[in-house]
Amino acid sequence: MNIFILQGSEEDVPKPEDTGNLVSATSVGTIPKTAIQALAQTSGFGSAVNLLKYDIAFYRFTYKTTYKGNETESSGMLAIPQGTPDPPALLSALHGTMFADADTPSNFPATFTDFELLALAGYSTLIPDFIGYGVSEEIFHPYYDEQHSALAVVDMLKAAD
Repeated sequence: MNIFILQGSEEDVPKPEDTGNLVSATSVGTIPKTAIQALAQTSGFGSAVNLLKYDIAFYRFTYKTTYKGNETESSGMLAIPQGTPDPPALLSALHGTMFADADTPSNFPATFTDFELLALAGYSTLIPDFIGYGVSEEIFHPYYDEQHSALAVVDMLKAAD
């Protein structure tokens, strides 16, 4: 994973020429582990607080994908643990059905999916909005469309690599 692509200030992170389908990774900020430990406690995840070890840098993440044969942009959230002893493993966390665009992962910190907690445990975590939400809200979300849902996830993983 090219973590150097995602480090930077509050501005859009510059991207090298070979980023493939990455459009942008915009810093939302870094949140100290103590703040998210408190959020976990109040959200009913108190038993996990001791597993939450790292500050997290959050990025609103936009990438190219394909929907019905046409290239489009999709979005999501990327949470990167800070100060890990080794490069963190990358995982994708997938949410269930949403009914409001305001609930999308890319709206963090206004929304909280609980998947952000995985970064506190040391995993770089990608949480896609899926087509029809976030930057692609003008498209009607294709419910139960495995092909396009899976493609959006795979393309987000490729963009993060």
